[in-house]
Amino acid sequence: PDFGDPEVARRLKCNACKVTLFEMKSALTKLTAGRKKIKVQEYEILEAVENVCDNKLGDYGLQLRNNKPTEYFSKDSAITRAQGHWILRYLNSMCGTFYDDHVEFILDHLREKEEDLYASVCQKHLKYCSKDDLADPPPPPGAKSEL
Repeated sequence: PDFGDPEVARRLKCNACKVTLFEMKSALTKLTAGRKKIKVQEYEILEAVENVCDNKLGDYGLQLRNNKPTEYFSKDSAITRAQGHWILRYLNSMCGTFYDDHVEFILDHLREKEEDLYASVCQKHLKYCSKDDLADPPPPPGAKSEL
């Protein structure tokens, strides 16, 4: 993708935001699964969410369309993806920025439905996504899809 194009750069940030939140929400769901009587401690939530930036983004790549990378991240091995260190560095960097600068806001909204979470954090708070980006989003980053 052409990082020099402001619209492409914005869409990459938007989708990196969605991938990061998807993985953070998945980490929270795993943490709370089966713990009906035992309350999850705040430090456990922070550790699980922080772990996403370090360990949960390595399988992602940019989806290819006509052999050219798009602005959409996926970890679905059935989808042709461009992968490489720069993609992982980009996602890790964006994830670290989201976490370091906005962790309280993210934690306050992490229990929302995915669509609402993306709108609250990526569109309204960070202003990385437009309403159109969220109106007809690509499949969730971890979902199986057909392209």
